[in-house]
Amino acid sequence: MVSAIEQNLLKATGEAKKRKGESDQGFMLRLLSTSADLSDDDWRKLLSAESQQWFNDAAIAANRSKDLPPFSKYESKSSKRTKSMARKPKEPELQVGMEVTFVYEGDDVEGEVEKVTRTSITVDGDRFKRSLIEELEIEEYDEEDEEDTEEEGDEEDEEEGDEGDEEDEEGEYDVDQIEVGDEVELVLKDDEEVSGTVEKVLKASLTIDGERVKKADVEEVVSISRDEEDEEDEEETEGGDDPADVAKGDSVTLDLTTGKSVTGTVTRVIMRDGDLKGFYIDGTRYGMPKIESLSIAEKAPEKSAPKGRGRYQKESRRLKVHRMILVM
Repeated sequence: MVSAIEQNLLKATGEAKKRKGESDQGFMLRLLSTSADLSDDDWRKLLSAESQQWFNDAAIAANRSKDLPPFSKYESKSSKRTKSMARKPKEPELQVGMEVTFVYEGDDVEGEVEKVTRTSITVDGDRFKRSLIEELEIEEYDEEDEEDTEEEGDEEDEEEGDEGDEEDEEGEYDVDQIEVGDEVELVLKDDEEVSGTVEKVLKASLTIDGERVKKADVEEVVSISRDEEDEEDEEETEGGDDPADVAKGDSVTLDLTTGKSVTGTVTRVIMRDGDLKGFYIDGTRYGMPKIESLSIAEKAPEKSAPKGRGRYQKESRRLKVHRMILVM
């Protein structure tokens, strides 16, 4: 069976397939040589990530007069994953309102489905990981039941309004929406559940109750709870300077609705959907509903943009193949 890497290299280079009597090493060396003749743009565009990795490792081996690595070394993981997925039985399609029965960690569970996500279902108020559900059975379910359920759900939504319900539909939350101070509930790719208060938000990770979580490891954001003041419309302040004129680094004085005053440096301006929601003053958060008035004592000096520095873009690294090694 021809490997995916071999097919990719043959298509990208236009090289002929393995010849009769040609050794595996001779064939791979021929593909390596023709791949090395590709332009940098074609090399990046036409070769898959696995083919690029094989090329770089093969180039190192060729330059050291060692045997080239087999294609299978770079396809074993994907092949195993494909076989595993093929063996996994197809799970019945679940919908809200269905009556289900199943076995969960040895216990029998029966009830109505209230919520369905990629990794879990909620039945009669209890949440269950889909990966641990066994012997799932669904009672007869027709379109009329589905329509009735949808109508009832719409009526409940109208009565309850927007109260920050944690049982939102799948896809409403995204990990990049999380901010410092949020109460969150996450499910990681290894099915571990993490919940707590977000203490730090970086480009690639979150810190939740002292525990660092990589954003790439988050499978699902189950819920995000935020202070009500964050969701309220911005209230206009009386007197003082316009809050919209405040920038990071400004020295300001806030008169709060509690009667207290706060003076310090703005370390962060909180914006959401284009609306001003508040400020961090010396690391402490103050929402707009708590600010009675604001005055700017001193503006931060404007920073000039650095000259002659372009934006760095990470690209796939292509290793050089010594031509003398490839002479056949």
